[in-house]
Amino acid sequence: MSALKYLGLCLTTVVLVLFSACGNNSRTPAPNPSPNPTPTQAPTDLAYTVGTASYIQGIAITPNTATCSGGKVASYSVTPPLPAGLSLDASTGTISGTPIPVTTTTVYTVTAANSAGSTVTPLTITIIVAAPAGLAYSSQTAFYTVDEPIRNNAPSSTGGAPSSYTVNPQLPPGLQIAGTGNPLAGATGIISGIPTGVTATHTYRVTATNTAGSATTDLTITVNAARQSPAGLSYSAPAPVYATGVAITPNIATTSSSGGAPTSFSVNPPLPAGLVFNPQTGEITGTPAAASSATAPPVTATYTVTASNAQGSTTAPLTITLYNAPQWVPNVGQSITPLATNGSSFQFLDTGMVVADPISTQVTPTEWLAGQAVSTAVSPDGKTLLVLTSGYNRVFQAAFPLFDPQYSNEYVFIYDISNGSPVFQQSVQVPNAYHGLAWDPIIANHAFYVSGGMGDAPWGTDPIPYLQPNNGDNVHIFTQDQTTHVWSHAAELDLGQDLALGVVAGHPAANGLPVPNNQFATVNSAVFVAPCAAGLALSEDGQMLVVANYENDSITVFTGGLSIWLQQWVQNAGSAQGWAGMLQGTELDLRPGKAVDSPSPGIAGGEYPFGVAITGDGSQSTPYTAYVSSLRDREIDVISMTPNCVGQPPFCMYTPAVAARIPVKEQDDAEPSESCPASYTLVRGGRSV
Repeated sequence: MSALKYLGLCLTTVVLVLFSACGNNSRTPAPNPSPNPTPTQAPTDLAYTVGTASYIQGIAITPNTATCSGGKVASYSVTPPLPAGLSLDASTGTISGTPIPVTTTTVYTVTAANSAGSTVTPLTITIIVAAPAGLAYSSQTAFYTVDEPIRNNAPSSTGGAPSSYTVNPQLPPGLQIAGTGNPLAGATGIISGIPTGVTATHTYRVTATNTAGSATTDLTITVNAARQSPAGLSYSAPAPVYATGVAITPNIATTSSSGGAPTSFSVNPPLPAGLVFNPQTGEITGTPAAASSATAPPVTATYTVTASNAQGSTTAPLTITLYNAPQWVPNVGQSITPLATNGSSFQFLDTGMVVADPISTQVTPTEWLAGQAVSTAVSPDGKTLLVLTSGYNRVFQAAFPLFDPQYSNEYVFIYDISNGSPVFQQSVQVPNAYHGLAWDPIIANHAFYVSGGMGDAPWGTDPIPYLQPNNGDNVHIFTQDQTTHVWSHAAELDLGQDLALGVVAGHPAANGLPVPNNQFATVNSAVFVAPCAAGLALSEDGQMLVVANYENDSITVFTGGLSIWLQQWVQNAGSAQGWAGMLQGTELDLRPGKAVDSPSPGIAGGEYPFGVAITGDGSQSTPYTAYVSSLRDREIDVISMTPNCVGQPPFCMYTPAVAARIPVKEQDDAEPSESCPASYTLVRGGRSV
């Protein structure tokens, strides 16, 4: 046997001997190797990146990872369970998630294990509440009404839940906020209640707070007055006249701000065929149906319109007149009906008053319509029309001749003409008037002037005694409130008064004959005299006003402009009106025989002054000049104005004087050799005066 073979035999023998030693000398085959060999070492030294963690409720945490020595970890577990929202990855040991509840500090035991053993580590976790954020209310701007429960105004927020709510300043009376919780429920922050008083618009700051912080939001709350029934119902045309077959201008219903807003409207009896009544707004539109006959007379009927809401209602009469559409004359452009000319509209001067007869109670209360529209004036911006009445607008609510002064006034009817057709806006009253009506030429002043005629009954100079002092004849000033756009009486310019004697002296006439307060005024013991303010005019700069005194054959000149004329109207307990004017105008007798310089007795002129116009701006190059018509003497009196100025800036008074008299004759009165104007026309700013 060779040496190599001998060595192989020996090795084989050794191997056989070794295998025989791990077994039991049996001949069973060796088992197959296991696919997962048993580890040789258990995990050790388990630890986390953050061993003591504090997390904020509702905010995702940064994953907390585990590290371990020793053998490979087969699985991880934790006890007690982690807070809701957090989870442990059983294969990696990483803790992640978004904590939901707030928890106190708690120690959790994390175990890393394999088949050879395990290791544990403590992990301390606290879930704290987040500060509130993004606070808001369902109604950030709220409008409430006194004595009406409000709808709950609930907050919402992000971040942590608030534990309390506060508000600053205190909410309006009757409202409260659920600011703190109770053992069974947390604070809600809901605003609720029933407002008990009117509160102007105000800002309230609500703060939501918890242990981590706070958030704020601002609420705007307004508490309006308790709802009321509607009041002051009126129409833009309270007594319209419509042509059949012609579309009408919409007639708009309005109510007073002193009452509640209406929610519905009704009319009784039904309107004429073709007219449409809007039950939501009360507006009347449409085209009246044609009459049954072309020769049918106009028909007038009164309708009662009612504006209502949950609290009540108010009514207003509406008088409608229908007439057949006018028949036009070919090639002439005129109508054969006297009711309206081509392109015109017709409106009654409806005062809005309903008067009754206290003596004859069976007489039906009647809507009072004013008469005698004598003057009109268009505002400088061309948007507003004034119509002045004068005459016998007397309401005799007692035996004749005792009329009721509360109703027996004259009126200025105010129309909006910005869109062409006049739309009634308002009427204002004056105790008496003649025909003088003029706008202040300064648009920004929003003012107009009315001559007071023969006194202001029951205060003014009338041909009966007044035991109480009065201001006598005057010029009324009306101004417009630029917030409400309502026109109202603002002041008067008193005529002919003696400031040294005061209102107790009565009203002296221009010719020097006084009109005492407690006597009949007389001239030659028989003729009553008072200025009787007639026509008036203002200069283009608004600094001069001239009024014609019809009965006194004179004019009165006032200077200074609107601001001064308003300031001079002051309270005075000595007057029946309670007010008196402190600015004495400069008066000029227009009669030649009464001239200050070179009087010419026996020469006619200047009597019954009626119309007035003014040119110039008061400068040296274009001084003020007034032109006054004399009805009796058929002439135009040209009045020069000499300034007398004091102070800086200067305040100027003017001395008027008759500079010329221009005769005005009808053509039939002129001699063949004469060349006299049939009329006198003064043109100013493109308009004839």
